[in-house]
Amino acid sequence: MQIVKQIPPSILQGVCSLLGDAVPAISPTRLVAALRAHADDQQPVRQKLLNTNEAAKILGLSPFTVRRWCREGKLPTVVINTRHRIRQSDLMKLVEGQEVA
Repeated sequence: MQIVKQIPPSILQGVCSLLGDAVPAISPTRLVAALRAHADDQQPVRQKLLNTNEAAKILGLSPFTVRRWCREGKLPTVVINTRHRIRQSDLMKLVEGQEVA
């Protein structure tokens, strides 16, 4: 969506004129709307991320055990600004006894 806002109007008009033969009567406004709709469809689904204390509380374990599981790879983490976070979906898989990739 941010990319669409950065496209200069002259380029939008040029794209519209190129597409005009293939798609009659397309306006820059309709092109922007179509690009935004496509960009919204392509956005990844955001997952809830938990810190080790939150994960430990859900699992009924100590935070030290959760950190150890993360180090050992038993519980995968996502690193954000040097902080390890655990996807809630991965935690639920572990609770349900499923393989966590």
